[in-house]
Parts: sequence; structure tokens; C-alpha cells
Amino acid sequence: MFADQWDEFLKLRAAAPEVASFFRYAFEAGGLSSGAGAMFEGLGISRIGPDRAGQIFEREAGRHACRTAVSKVAASLRETPALAPALAYALAWLRVSGSNSVLPPWVRRQFPAVVEILNRLRNLPCSAEDCAYCHQTHDPRTQLKRFFGFDAYRPEPRMADGKSLQETMVAHGISRSSISPLNNCATGRSATC
Repeated sequence: MFADQWDEFLKLRAAAPEVASFFRYAFEAGGLSSGAGAMFEGLGISRIGPDRAGQIFEREAGRHACRTAVSKVAASLRETPALAPALAYALAWLRVSGSNSVLPPWVRRQFPAVVEILNRLRNLPCSAEDCAYCHQTHDPRTQLKRFFGFDAYRPEPRMADGKSLQETMVAHGISRSSISPLNNCATGRSATC
């Protein structure tokens, strides 16, 4: 298993040397083991400081998550180096995850901060107009088109402000707001939470 990991880090060093350097920083700054530094040294992976590590994390994670949240999390790396290993696992997961990927249980147990970090990066919309990730992932109309092929929600019934009730309900669900509407159905009433 160690040989496999060694080979993967060699591949990473060749393909994305700055990401490999970020991982070195993360494991050394987090104080996981004194052997980590020797391993990365043996792999020929460059050592970097906290500011450069934050920049690399921000650039790489920003490709897969909300840029607003990524900036805040990158700042926490500079302020709290002990979070570095959790950020390394979060970044590793972001780089390979798809829409249905699951974080390995051992990572959840050993580094519980990873769960909160990923939640902040991917599950909470920032509402910034220029955030491509949030617009793609947390926009009700984009998700309607993606999953069902429709361009718009039903216009009726409407909310008091004139917005579609259906779209409003989905927006609340995506933003994890509390909602408990009753909708008319063809056969009666149904509760949607």
C-alpha cells in the first residue's frame, strides 16, 4: 500500500507539483507525523509556506466549490495550521469527487473537520452573482433543467410577491431553509418538506 501511495505522489508531483507541495505543507503543518516530511523530501516535493499553501488551496478548491467559501476557508488555513490535514483531505476529495461521491468513513472519523469544510465549500450557497459554482449548483432553474429538462417552473400558484410557489419551495430546499408547504395535487393534498 505504501508503494502505491508513493507512486501516486510521484504522479502528482509530475502532473501538479504545486498541489503536491500543498499536501506536503498540510501534513507537516498539521504535525501528523515526523516521517511525513522525510517522505515528501524523498519524493522530491518542494516545501512551501502558509501563504503559498493558502493560494494553492484557493486556486485548486475554487475549481470545484464556491469561491466565496473557498477564500474564507483558505484564510483559516493561514490562521489555524492545525486544520491543514483536514484541508488536504478536503482538497483531495474535491479533485476526484463527482456529484454522488461519498467521503470515506475513516476520513470522517479521523478528520471530522473535513465534513464541515466540505459542507461550507459545496452545500451552502453564497448568493454572489459571479459565483459560477453556486449559480450552477444552487440555482433552482439550473437544477430543474439538469434533472427534469424543463426551462421554468409552473407559473401558478404564485407567492404574494408574484414568484412561482414551486420555484420558491425548491429554492428554500436548496438553501436548506425550513419549509413545510402543502401543495394541491390532482388526487388530493400532499405535504412536501
